[in-house]
Amino acid sequence: MQYNDQDKTKLIDYFIYPHDIIENEMNELMRAFDPCFIVLGLLVIFNNNIDKQSLTLYDQKSTTEVRITTVLNDMLHDIDYGYLISMEGISDSLSHLRNIYTKETPLTYTCFNKSMFDMLVEAVGRHFIPSILKHGNSGFIKKKYVEVPFSTNGKRHTIKIESKYEEMYFKRIIEDLNKGFYREVFEIFQMEHREYRMFFVSKFLEMEKPTLRQSSRTVEQCCTLHHSVDTMNFHAFCSK
Repeated sequence: MQYNDQDKTKLIDYFIYPHDIIENEMNELMRAFDPCFIVLGLLVIFNNNIDKQSLTLYDQKSTTEVRITTVLNDMLHDIDYGYLISMEGISDSLSHLRNIYTKETPLTYTCFNKSMFDMLVEAVGRHFIPSILKHGNSGFIKKKYVEVPFSTNGKRHTIKIESKYEEMYFKRIIEDLNKGFYREVFEIFQMEHREYRMFFVSKFLEMEKPTLRQSSRTVEQCCTLHHSVDTMNFHAFCSK
């Protein structure tokens, strides 16, 4: 990775147009098949927290229940990456990015700061939508995913779901509902708009109807939109 920290003009531009600078830098990394781009994608998928132990040869379950190698293989498929990347390569890239994009603690790698992570979510995350929907944290998906045709209320640093990913997105939504993750589904900010709720319901009617169940939290605790969540009373939900 080539970081232009000696270019004073670019440094000044970063403070004026940080999003554009990060966007351009990520595009350069991706075009160069730089493993640092994959590493930053891992940070996004694991919601800004990669456990160092998960990168070791004999213990790759610390970051999530899914082996990090499985996530990595899916990511490489998402962008048709033509090379294999070892765990050693991932560790080396994380170290190389230190104090530029990442910081290191005794146990983890995280992004340098929250603002940087938010920009990476948009600049990098959109290239790994299938992997995020398969492996990502439900709370992260709730906060960062938006449907393209509908209002975002000016919300920035999101990953936009285009039509080609809609079916995959709603399959993940159904999976979360079947697990009892009601808050993560029904409290996404686009639900504030009736137009989106109607679209949301129509997609469910096209697909498998989830089997809602009680989670460790009660339905009342999990969702404040409408009591119809646990009965899937779609008409009442849409007309609220």
